[in-house]
Amino acid sequence: MINLVSNLFSFLFIFSIFNDNFVVELFNSLSLKIIFVLFVLFNLPKIISSFKYFSNIHKIFYSLIFVIFLVTMINTIQEEYFLDFLLNSTILLIAIIIIFTFYSQADLGKTLNFIWISISISVIICYFNEPISEWTFRTTGGTGDPNEFATQLLIYIFLSIYLYKTYKNLIYLVIGLPFFTYGILMASSKSSFLVLGVLLILLSFSKIKNILNYKTIILILILIFAINSIDFSKFELILNAISRFETNNTASHRLDSWIAGYNLIENNFLTGIGMDEYANTIMKYSSIYLDPGSRAPHNVYLALIAENGIFVLVLFLFFLFTIFRENFFYLFRSEYIFIQFMYLSLFLMAFTLGIQYDKYTWLIIAIYSNILFSIKKEKL
Repeated sequence: MINLVSNLFSFLFIFSIFNDNFVVELFNSLSLKIIFVLFVLFNLPKIISSFKYFSNIHKIFYSLIFVIFLVTMINTIQEEYFLDFLLNSTILLIAIIIIFTFYSQADLGKTLNFIWISISISVIICYFNEPISEWTFRTTGGTGDPNEFATQLLIYIFLSIYLYKTYKNLIYLVIGLPFFTYGILMASSKSSFLVLGVLLILLSFSKIKNILNYKTIILILILIFAINSIDFSKFELILNAISRFETNNTASHRLDSWIAGYNLIENNFLTGIGMDEYANTIMKYSSIYLDPGSRAPHNVYLALIAENGIFVLVLFLFFLFTIFRENFFYLFRSEYIFIQFMYLSLFLMAFTLGIQYDKYTWLIIAIYSNILFSIKKEKL
């Protein structure tokens, strides 16, 4: 019974990570905190036990979190809101520590299924949601931003394939493929289409020996003929997605923000300007007016150096490099290749999103680390 309850709250926590906006609208922002507290309470023995495993990846991770905390103190110690901001930042960092440490040791199959169900429900939510504004057709799922929704969908499609290959259950593809197609078209994130194209090319090269045969060539020719024969003018959803590529307003606005960000970094190179302060500060360093929607960093790596300084960025990149270098090419040849593509999806999309403190970011990193630790244990 206790195990059932702990699994229930583990699922609810993962669900709230991928559907935070939906949970807040349905209840309130406090509900996210309550779910997290209940998740910790009912999984406390497992969480404590997970801290016993201590690898080089953990050492770098804890060093990164400590330096972020230290820089946050330096940036806010003279402010009136110092204690409140430090308390909120500490809670956030503790949550990230728990997520990474616990899920890097947790039951992988159970965690992946919880994620798959959560994102599937997010697509259903997308179906019932209204467009994000009257000026666009774009719709999001359980999270508030269509670009983040698209990032989660990239994770979802590779996860669906992995779960199908692992459990030999067609339900993952029967639901996963149409849900992904619908969701990615409704989100219509240009960055996600680009990342998907890059990853599919990379996947093709990694599996070229397996797919390069006469059956595949015939299938490709049939698909080309079929696509060429389809009158896409009858499919409004596809036309809407294609129309997104006819303008570059979003890209130009982000470029303006990044140029201003470069000026900001020049003046705050060592310790940055403080956690989540980029949008509030960027106008001081911009030569042109940036509308409020364009003031966010829209880039994890830019945000880290601008808000936390060069030491945090270097530690973060070293952390990612340490994870990547362990069994990177082995994973390409193993059954875990699609988990690797989940991970790659996230960090390619990070070039256009500020998701460095989002819980699902650290959950995916934890899952990837979980696989690395499992492989290491198998080799011992």
